[in-house]
Amino acid sequence: MSATEFLKKFDKNLRRLGVETGERRQAVAYYIEMIEDMVSDGMTEQEAVAALGDPAEAAGNFVSEMGGEFAKKPRSSGKALRTAAIIIGSPLWIVALVVLAVIMLAVYICIWSGVAGLWCGVAGFAAGLIGGIGGAAIALMVPGGAVAAIWLAGCGIVCAGIGILWLIGMIKLTKVCARFTGWSFKTIFKRRRTR
Repeated sequence: MSATEFLKKFDKNLRRLGVETGERRQAVAYYIEMIEDMVSDGMTEQEAVAALGDPAEAAGNFVSEMGGEFAKKPRSSGKALRTAAIIIGSPLWIVALVVLAVIMLAVYICIWSGVAGLWCGVAGFAAGLIGGIGGAAIALMVPGGAVAAIWLAGCGIVCAGIGILWLIGMIKLTKVCARFTGWSFKTIFKRRRTR
């Protein structure tokens, strides 16, 4: 077994025995120093680790030799207080969470309603193109309607140009809003990684 494997198992066993993080680090540092001393005296790393024995026994011996000095102090009263505060305060924080969720939903509805309204503008310019070309075709059927037909066709082409520019902007805006929505949901609902 390598020194790294031994130290990981040793630390894990200290944690099982209730030794707090700071004291576990001190104990691991002590054993690192022991292994380094043995190696500097001519042993290989594996021989030094073998001389220390089983990591679980080493952890138990270390705690008992220290007379329980490294043992975790009981904190039942703090845990009970925290649990009581969570239970007593639940009407407040549950309401706060619901209000926050409703506000976030309202923000998303506003954002996407605005995007939908702007897409209606694109549809309006497309309708202007169709109306201009259709109106020009009808104006050509009326005697003396050539000027009106040219005017209507020109208006339809202007609507098409504005509509194309608007469409390009709307595609970019929709992508930005979609990215923002995806990012915000990932940020809100991501799970904390346990160490």
